[in-house]
Amino acid sequence: MTCSRQARYAAASAFLVACLGAVASAAGGESRIYTVATSSTWAAIACREHLLSRVCEIEKDYEDPGLLPPIVSVGDVFQYMNRRGHEVKFRVRAIRLYVLDRDMNTSESRLGITGKKGETLCALFDTASRERISRGYASRIMIKECRGAHV
Repeated sequence: MTCSRQARYAAASAFLVACLGAVASAAGGESRIYTVATSSTWAAIACREHLLSRVCEIEKDYEDPGLLPPIVSVGDVFQYMNRRGHEVKFRVRAIRLYVLDRDMNTSESRLGITGKKGETLCALFDTASRERISRGYASRIMIKECRGAHV
């Protein structure tokens, strides 16, 4: 990994705690739902506890290869390959769907969460704790171009 790429990911990791707040503030509507239809454009952000802090890092970026199941529901467990080549299991404990009420560009989000007004963004969380989710402490899968699904 090059120094500039390391710096970019370090900045993105430091910004992860504020990321969800930025998306929520741009969301015209936020909904808790139980099933979503996914897309091929997604990123995985893993958060780990350390002695006095919680560190989050991008494990799979939007450009990295990998597919999600076409339909994902709360309670599902699936695997993906992280950028270090390890398989990671992810259990979905909560899903939130956001509809952007304004355009967002990369300067507003170091994670690359971009979109046009009216587009949707889904977040799959590894916890159902509202507090951990709102503080940005939850590992998550961010999916662009997703939609609620009825099974």
